[in-house]
Amino acid sequence: MFYIAPGGSFDLGVSNFVTLTLSAPTTGTYRGILFYQDRSNSTAASLSKNGNAGALTLSGAMYFPAADLTMKNNNGVTNDCAIIVVKTVSLNNNTDLSNTCSGFGGSPILTISMAE
Repeated sequence: MFYIAPGGSFDLGVSNFVTLTLSAPTTGTYRGILFYQDRSNSTAASLSKNGNAGALTLSGAMYFPAADLTMKNNNGVTNDCAIIVVKTVSLNNNTDLSNTCSGFGGSPILTISMAE
């Protein structure tokens, strides 16, 4: 799990010919959570994959409750547990998101709600 502390920032970018796979823990308190930004941190976050070769594979929930999240996905970003808690989200280009979370025994979020 990646923890982004108050005042911290998160910008993950993968370029051509790079393959990066990140997975959330499968046990423990933070089971199924890949990115967790402190709720007092409103700094925008970014996940991007640029170019045609390589891949960015994420497995786990993304928690950025006070922040804007931009996913600049160009040819090769997948997430099989795409539970996203953010202030706003911007998805660009080819994005493959699923919310089965089968590798974690189901969703790490126990209730479902939508707020505006």
